[in-house]
Amino acid sequence: MTAIRTVRGYRTISYASATVLVASPPFELQALALQRMYHQLQGLGSGGDTPSVGQSVRYFRGRKGSRLGNGGVGAVLPNWEVWRDHGGLPLTYRMTQVLTRHGAFGEFLLRIRRQVTSTCHHCEEEEDTAQHTLEFWPAWEEPRRVLRLAIGENLAPEAIVEAMLREQQKYMAVRSYCE
Repeated sequence: MTAIRTVRGYRTISYASATVLVASPPFELQALALQRMYHQLQGLGSGGDTPSVGQSVRYFRGRKGSRLGNGGVGAVLPNWEVWRDHGGLPLTYRMTQVLTRHGAFGEFLLRIRRQVTSTCHHCEEEEDTAQHTLEFWPAWEEPRRVLRLAIGENLAPEAIVEAMLREQQKYMAVRSYCE
């Protein structure tokens, strides 16, 4: 619960997303690193260095269908080492909503049964998602143009995280857009 509060997340945000956003590996990754270490100590592993959480992150990146590839985790994992070295980034409530795909998006509200449809109330798009808000919502055309000038054309969550980690100016552009 502390991680969820720290990242200003909605109460339904996954534990994995919350912990990754505060630059702490989720239990699944810590457990995987410990399991691999145990197997090496028992002679069941392939030898070599003791596996780290970073190696476990790389292993999980390659796994198809991993629960850790969703939401905030999927946004941060491609840049895990830099994110962890920064101690995460200060995220606002709305930044967390965009990165975790939780919050005031029709798709999410339908999933938690707070709405009967996932349609965007502002533009009648069938699927109101975090990505729809980032890339397509007509009302945000001008702020989106400014954001793209600052961070580049790619508005995928992992590209946004990468841009925010590169420069303070890019972080501020994302923050401004989300607010």
